[in-house]
Amino acid sequence: MAAERNNLRFTNLGPLHITLVNGALIDNKGHLSPIRNVMLRPYSSHTVMTTDSTRLYQLNYIDDYGAVVPIPLQNAHVPPQASYTPGRKSPCCWPYRLPPWRQSAHTGR
Repeated sequence: MAAERNNLRFTNLGPLHITLVNGALIDNKGHLSPIRNVMLRPYSSHTVMTTDSTRLYQLNYIDDYGAVVPIPLQNAHVPPQASYTPGRKSPCCWPYRLPPWRQSAHTGR
């Protein structure tokens, strides 16, 4: 992945297909915008048009067994209401604690 001005480029440098799914962009106000799912052919790339105020929030790929696997992102935007807790696994796939209003949906309380 490479961020260019107003573009986000996904590049497959390997000999196998890669399927990217459930991606999302986030803007400065915290609004999420989904990214279309894309299959990258070997040695190909795909560009997503963005704006100056958006950046990649989440991205997943489908592994060989059909599971959706989160891609760890460097410098990913963490929403202001979330607090980061190193070494603690949250109920979802993200490395931060969910705000109280979201925790009840994941814990059943």
